[in-house]
Amino acid sequence: SARAACLESSKAYSKAFMDRHGIPTARWKAFECPDEACAYIRSADFPALVVKASGLAAGKGVSVASTQEEACEAVMQIMKGKRCGAAGDTVVVEELLEGEEISCLCFTDGHSITCMPPAQDHKQLCDGDRGPNTGGMGAYAPMPQVPVDVLVKIEDILQRTVDGMCAEGSPYVGVLYAGIMLTKDGPKVLEFNCRFGDPECQVINEVARSDEWHNDIYHLGSLGNPSGRRCPLGVGDVASLLTLLNQKVETRISTTYWLHGKVKVNSQTSPLPLIPGLD
Repeated sequence: SARAACLESSKAYSKAFMDRHGIPTARWKAFECPDEACAYIRSADFPALVVKASGLAAGKGVSVASTQEEACEAVMQIMKGKRCGAAGDTVVVEELLEGEEISCLCFTDGHSITCMPPAQDHKQLCDGDRGPNTGGMGAYAPMPQVPVDVLVKIEDILQRTVDGMCAEGSPYVGVLYAGIMLTKDGPKVLEFNCRFGDPECQVINEVARSDEWHNDIYHLGSLGNPSGRRCPLGVGDVASLLTLLNQKVETRISTTYWLHGKVKVNSQTSPLPLIPGLD
């Protein structure tokens, strides 16, 4: 329904929904006045350095500032400079969370969920997490460094989201995407998308390999009953999608292992036709 889609189309609605249902997320406040937003940034007792256009902005409506001055400049660009058009008429100012960011998706029939393997995409344009956010510069899946107990907590977050939408009379049916920050206090939701993520979906689909799984996707689709099944994986495999600046795509299917706190891969180029997440 249109109201269920507000989980993505309105960040202000999404944050209020999370607060109502006890879903962990960053501290926040929404504003329609840029001066009030800047006053909040300067007075908050936490680093209120994340500025988001509340509406849909093609993945480019988020600014992560290093200082209060940068955060206020982002507010002015979005609200007065109309950088995001009408999507920026309301902004959400959030606490800056520290940790590893991952993407967690599930199928849902409005009641039960089936989780997909976690993925990680890299949005910033330049190496070293520098430059503006893009629709996605690359991704890989799964993430062996995420402990099982953390995955259980994330599954609970997704289930509580589906339960909350049902309780509010707007059952969510389809694919639910949660952007998660793995903080020292546990996983916290950064945002929801009401769709597959790009480029995450492309790498998830390559490691989710079984006839049963693909039958679920292509024949039952998101309207079938997931029945709580988990997505089977090709053991030891990882898929990565690298979007190059010349807009060519290099896809690799690899063996992955965990060494000295880093993911190591031994990859070969794949001929699979994957599409870059660039506008």
